[in-house]
Amino acid sequence: MPPAVLTGPVIDYAHGDRIEQVLVGHAASRPEAPALRWHGQVVTYRQLVDRASQVAAGLVEAGVEPGDVVTVWRRLDPDLVATLLGVLMAGGVYSGLPADWPMGRVVECVRACDSRVIVSDLPAAGTQIAGVPVVLPMRGNGIEPVGGDAPFCVFMTSGSTGTPKAVASPHRGIMRLAYDDLLALSAETVSLVRAPIAWDGFAVELWLPLLLGGTCLLGEAGALSTEDVRSLVAQGVNYFFLPTSLFGAIVEDGVDSLAGVRTLLVGGERMAAEHAVKCVKAHPDLRLVNGYGPVEGCAYVTGHLVGDEGGEIPIGTAAPNTTIYLLDENRRPVALGERGEIAVAGDSVALGYLGDEAATAEKFPSLNLNGENVRVYLTGDLAEADDNGVLRFVGRADRQVKLRGARIELNEVERALDALPGVGTAVVVGLPRSGPVTTSLAAFYQGPNADQVRAALAEVLPAAYIPDILLPVDPMPLTGNGKADLDALCALLPSSQFEADGPLGTVLRAATDLLGFTPQPDEDLFAQGASSLTAVRLANRVKRDLACELTGADVLAARTITKLLAIIAERPRTAAPVPTVERDDGPTRIQSAFRFLEQATPGSDDLLIPVVYRIRGDVDANRLRQAVHAVVAEHDALRTKLSMDLRTGKVSATVVPAKELPDLLTVAEPVESEVDAIDVVTKFTRRLPRLDREVPLKAILQPCGANDYVFGIATHHVAVDGWSLERLARAIGDRYQGVAGSEESTSYAQVFAAQQSAPTDVAEWRERLDGIPAPAIGRRLGVIRPGPVCEVPLDLPAQKDMADWAARTDRTPFTGYLAAYACALHTVFGIDAVPVNLPVVGRTSPESESVLGPFSNNVVMGLRNLGQGPEAVAAAAAEQMRAVLDSQLLDFDEVLDGLVPKSESWNTFYQVNFVVQENSPAALALPPAAVEHRRIPPRASTMKLRMELFLAGEPHGVLAYRTDCVRDEEARGIAEAWSAGISALLRAEPRNV
Repeated sequence: MPPAVLTGPVIDYAHGDRIEQVLVGHAASRPEAPALRWHGQVVTYRQLVDRASQVAAGLVEAGVEPGDVVTVWRRLDPDLVATLLGVLMAGGVYSGLPADWPMGRVVECVRACDSRVIVSDLPAAGTQIAGVPVVLPMRGNGIEPVGGDAPFCVFMTSGSTGTPKAVASPHRGIMRLAYDDLLALSAETVSLVRAPIAWDGFAVELWLPLLLGGTCLLGEAGALSTEDVRSLVAQGVNYFFLPTSLFGAIVEDGVDSLAGVRTLLVGGERMAAEHAVKCVKAHPDLRLVNGYGPVEGCAYVTGHLVGDEGGEIPIGTAAPNTTIYLLDENRRPVALGERGEIAVAGDSVALGYLGDEAATAEKFPSLNLNGENVRVYLTGDLAEADDNGVLRFVGRADRQVKLRGARIELNEVERALDALPGVGTAVVVGLPRSGPVTTSLAAFYQGPNADQVRAALAEVLPAAYIPDILLPVDPMPLTGNGKADLDALCALLPSSQFEADGPLGTVLRAATDLLGFTPQPDEDLFAQGASSLTAVRLANRVKRDLACELTGADVLAARTITKLLAIIAERPRTAAPVPTVERDDGPTRIQSAFRFLEQATPGSDDLLIPVVYRIRGDVDANRLRQAVHAVVAEHDALRTKLSMDLRTGKVSATVVPAKELPDLLTVAEPVESEVDAIDVVTKFTRRLPRLDREVPLKAILQPCGANDYVFGIATHHVAVDGWSLERLARAIGDRYQGVAGSEESTSYAQVFAAQQSAPTDVAEWRERLDGIPAPAIGRRLGVIRPGPVCEVPLDLPAQKDMADWAARTDRTPFTGYLAAYACALHTVFGIDAVPVNLPVVGRTSPESESVLGPFSNNVVMGLRNLGQGPEAVAAAAAEQMRAVLDSQLLDFDEVLDGLVPKSESWNTFYQVNFVVQENSPAALALPPAAVEHRRIPPRASTMKLRMELFLAGEPHGVLAYRTDCVRDEEARGIAEAWSAGISALLRAEPRNV
């Protein structure tokens, strides 16, 4: 058999072999082309290069010389990209550190790469980097450029000695990938940039599109849900790099969210065949690339274009200007078909480890291979190559593991544990111990409790490096030769929990999908971004996958995965099946209520849910018409007419057969401007359908220029709720792109009726609300009637600050926002108790998650003693929130019956509303067009006050008020008092109330 030597395609660097040379060329040839997009701002290539030139001049003035390392520690925005490019233009080498890395880790990295200057906009106590460059001693790193190519970046990775290693990567290392036909990127590429800057995935997201004249959309670190993916695709993103675990979660939760993506590069861990096949079958035109490569090889050194053939996914063939050798223990090439260590040669290979000549010599030797002297990087990874030169990964030859997208040396974690006061011998193992894939870390040590150790590790290690399980052990079990007995240690773990289909694996997968990252089992979920909606969704998924009864209130009470597992262990693993209900075309309770309110409150916008999009690009109106028709045909709630007998008040329903649906899309005559188009569409979406004659959904496409449109969907609350909107938009986008819908759609009425069989406690809620007076807010209303509405914007605190408060007090940010709202009403109106209407999702069964229709319900929370301040009120609200989540199906009209006069029951207890929108805006994908969601504020309402917070995307909030009930100065006073109340919460020490 021939030796296993695999050579990738040869490319040249016609436009220059340094990154800044190519980008300066783009700025000269196409200066107004968009390079960056960020929060609605567009930065052209000319603007980017101009900004970078200013940065370069400042760095030279600060003493930076060619070859010097500049540490960049700042948040992701256009100025960060300009700073990185400026470092390159000054001849320097950048070392990027994520803004959320702890100071201990930053100091280690700065020392490891011998930085001359730190550029940062992150003030940090006790340092000299508060927003300005800091000159540090330059000791020299002793590494000379190889082959005439110089480094562009220093990537930070773990070291076998337990200290960070600074990997110097050459310009050509990243540039070769821009021209890789496997990715098929071009000037039309729009990339999402969100990976941590210290890792090579960031370079793949940022530099590859820019080298080709494409565009980068700068995103937010943290969660990336399927809803986020849809929203990003709707904004034009067509190229993603996803860590393997995140790719799997997105495929599982909503593979259709990837519709419109042209290239998807996945790497970091083994790709599951079932995820690959599911993705490729759903999107046959998508280029799904499985990339493999250590950071010392800059991003990836082999790649494989994945098909739908199934089986183990190969890591592929050699990337451009890259040669792969498989070596035996004597560092000689093995034959094809034999197992060997992957050694990488060519343009991808790093120049070495800054400041560590011994490690550089060990891992980057020059070997005599097939008669040539070749400089290689020894990866420590084992692989086999078939007769066609296709590589398959086998495993690791050392103690390094790949987990959560990071390459982690277990020695480094052990060193960090050993350095903690009071900690004795520490041993860290990857789980499971057998097989090539690590899914979690466990640490055994002698010393303090796990909470103390976890907090201390967070000061010196990135989150991905912190073990999932921290287990104090005393004494440490030893083998006969005095080493830690790994078998005895791992026997202390409940191993069944670490099985993929065990409770821990199931809950971790669901939590990872909902949060966008894998939480530690002992982390407070609500301090990591979880909300009451997350709790409901997590409970539904666990109920479905583990067949046990679980509620959102259980998740809220547990707060951590470890405690949630304890609750699950106590529940019988036989969830009650959803009761079988005969199909009933009669209206549900919620549909009847909305139909009655429409009759009683003509002219109100409360029952309308307008959805409006700004579209730039080509749209096929006929395809869009067919897509809207197909979605309405699939969901019975969208084609239900409702008639009302005015004498008896009885509501009857008629489900229109799909084949009898009328044309639901109006294509209007073109108008001259976007403003005119939005005005036309807004008026269209604000017209209530005649429910006795029309189905409750209609749409309009309004042209306003060449390939410019405004698209509106007018929906009635009898057909959808807030939860439904995202799924409605997704379904329309899918049908537009030719993705087939479900052949058997579940009846909304059936699922709603099945859920209603759950027991509810009316008496308990009557007791909670007894004695809560109608709030004396503004002018009193004697009858239900709509009035004109205005809005005041709200200043939201940083979400991290609210999450920290939630963790400190064992509450949720929701209860803090709500308490500050109630106390603001006390400040402005002098009231001491108030009923607040809280909309809840009302979806308590797994089956309900995919059904379009109105499930959302109203739960009224009574808040007393408002004069005691937001901390006390937040404690009371937190106590009630578990009851709220357990009462999502309760008919509150029945609760309120008898508490207030019947003629005023709805108005009295529903005039103060508090809404937190936790879902992303309903993203619509109509490729190749770019689609942007537009919010349409209400014009008239029956509610006196409604505070609405939008926490997804760019967080913001509004206070809507009826101008005939509440004066402008009163509304502004509520907004100001609310902000003051939030500030008071963040400053206050938690106390028991």
